[in-house]
Amino acid sequence: MKVITANRLLNGDVVWLAENGSWVERITLAKVYDGKDAVAAALAEGLEAEKNQKVVGVYEMDVTVEEGVIVPVRLREKIRATGRPPTRNWASRPRRFPPETTMKGRAAPSMAAPAEERLRHVPLRRI
Repeated sequence: MKVITANRLLNGDVVWLAENGSWVERITLAKVYDGKDAVAAALAEGLEAEKNQKVVGVYEMDVTVEEGVIVPVRLREKIRATGRPPTRNWASRPRRFPPETTMKGRAAPSMAAPAEERLRHVPLRRI
């Protein structure tokens, strides 16, 4: 099973081809195509919309339907459908270095210290 997706030309939003030929911003409203002929006809409709400068980057993407919900197969498409990468609880991860030290083992200045003292500990980069 496949759906047709693209980006709206005016604002870059991710859109999917719906039942009535319109472009919708939610994958749950997209029309699911099954079979090569149906997908080819829908892709031709999408390419026509691209030619008319409504959308850009039209392509087909694989989906599954689980309990009546359209679910993208590939990670890239999941990110496009949700608008963000899969979440992980990054706050619970241990820090690599204790907050009171820097990588060289020197004490880090507190944020209450004057700006000159805080900046003194910032290593300079070569350009």
